[in-house]
Amino acid sequence: MDHLELKENEIIVFDFDGTMCRLFKNYDLASVVQSLQAAMSTFGVDFSLSNDAFDVFMEIVCQLKDVDKREEALSCADKIITKAEIEAVETGEPVLGVEAMMSFLYCNHYRFGISTNNSEACVRAFLKKYCQAIPIPIVGRQGTKPELMKPNTWSLDRAIEELAGNPQNTIFVGDTERDYQCARRVGCHFLGMAATERKRIKLSAFLSEENIVSDYYSLMKRVM
Repeated sequence: MDHLELKENEIIVFDFDGTMCRLFKNYDLASVVQSLQAAMSTFGVDFSLSNDAFDVFMEIVCQLKDVDKREEALSCADKIITKAEIEAVETGEPVLGVEAMMSFLYCNHYRFGISTNNSEACVRAFLKKYCQAIPIPIVGRQGTKPELMKPNTWSLDRAIEELAGNPQNTIFVGDTERDYQCARRVGCHFLGMAATERKRIKLSAFLSEENIVSDYYSLMKRVM
């Protein structure tokens, strides 16, 4: 795939954290984990062994069988993480050229949107800070339905649907194998965003070099 040109009937969908912004690069996630541990203990969920805040959803589902209690715990965890995500926007690092790319797509009437495991509120905060709050479809995390998070195809399917597209004419840009697998299941094209050398090495394990870009200036050259 030497060149994926965005034609009139084609759309582009972006993942968010890691793909558009290194959201938590300068944020203390350890404090979020501690807050989650304290909150989850009130529901009888042991979250003491995890260092990844997003693992809390899996632990709640695994440990709580009571449906109402599980939904309450999921909602509580989602509120804590969403608050941290929105705060992290202030110190996060946009991937090089993302502002220019979003502006170009919007001003030239391309169809594009976002499919992410982050909250919609977080992405809206990012777009307001860096991209003039462009009004595009954002399909984010459903706090009480963690089973819909990628690699489940739900958010990508819905983004494509909201953009009135179809998988064959969609390019999905992501930064993880989870994103890649999601794109494969949906049946759309995939480009890997390697904002760091470490990310490039990880993407190279399952993508050819021609399917990896390092920033949005490179991406614009590939699809325009």
